[in-house]
Amino acid sequence: MSGFAPLTDEERAVYEWQIWVPEFGEA
Repeated sequence: MSGFAPLTDEERAVYEWQIWVPEFGEA
């Protein structure tokens, strides 16, 4: 993935959560 847009703290938190907890995103 390239061309990241500026994220708010909340958006970044959700993004990182999806990376570190992939099971959640696949549920």
